[in-house]
Amino acid sequence: MQPSAQLASELVEKLSEGFQLKAGERYGLLINGLGSTPLMEQYVFANDVAKLLHEKDVELAFKKIGNYMTSIDMAGLSLTLIRLADDEWLDALNAPVTTPAW
Repeated sequence: MQPSAQLASELVEKLSEGFQLKAGERYGLLINGLGSTPLMEQYVFANDVAKLLHEKDVELAFKKIGNYMTSIDMAGLSLTLIRLADDEWLDALNAPVTTPAW
């Protein structure tokens, strides 16, 4: 097990390479707890990720943190970034929805 800041650094660097992050870009962030990771730990991790992206001058225009796709008592979390290439994408992410389950 590694500290949150170290895990955040590792994952942000890998995603930075994949996305070829550029200063001034806007992103959406999803942190998903896999089942047994407390919400407080997810928020600590989210803060670590936000700090790293801020240092890269990347704007986080959307954040969602919680247990959305879980497995019974599975430890850990997932980190998802989405490049918001269009303002309508942010509108869609913030739009109210009704789903049978989530």
